[in-house]
Amino acid sequence: MMKERAKQITGYSKSAWLAKCEEVAYIATKAKYDENPLYADVLLSTYPKLLGEASTEQPWGCGLTLRHPDIGNPRKWKAQGLLGETLQVVRQELYEKRARSMVPPQPVNVPTFDDLRADNQEASMEESSSSEEDSSDYSEATNEAINEATNDATNPKVAATTGQVEETEI
Repeated sequence: MMKERAKQITGYSKSAWLAKCEEVAYIATKAKYDENPLYADVLLSTYPKLLGEASTEQPWGCGLTLRHPDIGNPRKWKAQGLLGETLQVVRQELYEKRARSMVPPQPVNVPTFDDLRADNQEASMEESSSSEEDSSDYSEATNEAINEATNDATNPKVAATTGQVEETEI
């Protein structure tokens, strides 16, 4: 639609336009991706691929149509491909901007079975001080189940993560 409108402009000078089109393309493309994070994500997902518009229109396209057998081979492109080059410049700037603004990930403490067992024992002590012997029996049974599960290589859950058993039946 924009290309059709551009062709309707009166007083158009091709040489004047060609002198400025690279700058205009950069400003417009950068604004488009700066204003829309979803578009920026899509553009960033193309990294590090070479980009080009499958078009014979100069100076934007790579000189080949989408159906041309050599479209996938940038060495056989016949033109400058200003749109592709501009997209690559904007993509690199977006990548660097995001890299500078990223906060490094914080370490996460993942509990081990020993931590879970200790937490369970602490909870059972609290429960046993406030209730009858039933809760301590439950805690002992839970601890036994944890010990059994972590020490039994035939347990399908353990076997799957340790690789100690080739095939298990449930």
